[in-house]
Amino acid sequence: MDSTNTTLSLPRCPVEVTLSLISSRWSVLILRELLHGTRRFGQIRKALGSVSTKVLTANLRAMEDNGLLHRETFAEVPPRVEYSLTALGRSLRPVLMAMVEWGTMYKIEKEHGAPVRCETGEVLLVREQGDSFVALSESGEVVAQTDEEGGWNVERDYASLVGTGDLAAAQSALMAFEAAA
Repeated sequence: MDSTNTTLSLPRCPVEVTLSLISSRWSVLILRELLHGTRRFGQIRKALGSVSTKVLTANLRAMEDNGLLHRETFAEVPPRVEYSLTALGRSLRPVLMAMVEWGTMYKIEKEHGAPVRCETGEVLLVREQGDSFVALSESGEVVAQTDEEGGWNVERDYASLVGTGDLAAAQSALMAFEAAA
């Protein structure tokens, strides 16, 4: 055996191996964002919310070093950098989907509601209220509720949060929940 072998010493336990790559809160959330496609640094930072530039940069570099994502730099002014998942990074999709499933069941049990992620990235909590359902924004405001026929009525103010100016995008996220229920 070659004594100059520079391969990374991985833990024996497969769970530990996985955790060594995605144990950071930010790594998992970065994966979540990149599962939706290529993103620029600012898009990732905005989607993650309270992460500092320094911490985000460190996590992106570590994930690139581990082969989970690809960083592409464009020679433009101002410089443009895009991040996308490698095949190895995309192979973590089932792990994240299992986390989504488990987290959804936990939220349903603890908050008596199910989270729905809109195309804009906002998460709504849908819960039963009497004979109907309501959708709550992250701040706890009611943004939609079901009518007597079971269809969704979306508040006009919420349509502007979705950024479309109409109600279709807001309703599509809620219809996805209804179809899954």
